[in-house]
Amino acid sequence: MAFTAGAINACGLVAVQRYVSGLSGPNAQVTEALASEHSAWAFLGVGLIVAFVCGAATTGALVARAQRLHLQAESSHPLVLEAALLLAFGLAGANLDALGPWFGPVAAVLLSYVLGLQNAVVSHIAQTEITTTHITGVVTELGAELARWFVKPNAKTKQGAMHSGSDVQRLALYASVAGLFVGGMGVGAVAFDLVGYLVALPLAAVLLVLAAPAMLQDLQAMETASRQDGR
Repeated sequence: MAFTAGAINACGLVAVQRYVSGLSGPNAQVTEALASEHSAWAFLGVGLIVAFVCGAATTGALVARAQRLHLQAESSHPLVLEAALLLAFGLAGANLDALGPWFGPVAAVLLSYVLGLQNAVVSHIAQTEITTTHITGVVTELGAELARWFVKPNAKTKQGAMHSGSDVQRLALYASVAGLFVGGMGVGAVAFDLVGYLVALPLAAVLLVLAAPAMLQDLQAMETASRQDGR
């Protein structure tokens, strides 16, 4: 998911010249626009922030609904919604000439909403505040973990080991998330240059593949319950 987030962010940057991941970029955009009296850009920055928050809130609502219904696919519903929105982005962008000048701002807000969805999904799955839609916090945690390794390289833990398994897992997690995000940005930028907005279609397919197993499990459970009720 970090890879897809990096690719989405690259698509947003190349397509609409705006950072759509996280809130740091839009916040800076609002401040800069207000200072230069460009009210339209300030409104767009506010729209990006609101869209990201609304995306996260949507994930929270969908997860809460799935929990009330005792569904296995708690995190799959937001992923399906994210895939549908990416599909719409890709198909709409492929017909850009018919959409006029409003497509850029609308697309930026849409992608910000999509990444808000995904960020909340990852937080729910991992039960932590780790993010895959931007890497500032991840790289910070990675640096802190590396410091723990190098500051006391000869100090043994109470268990007698140099580093615990959880230390290794955290370091590998932060490094992989950062690497996949950067790799996704590179691949997304190159792919956008090659095929344009259609690059969103395989990204949507990846999300659907991730969501499918749990969704199918819920469908099978619902079918089984329906048969039992019919007896």
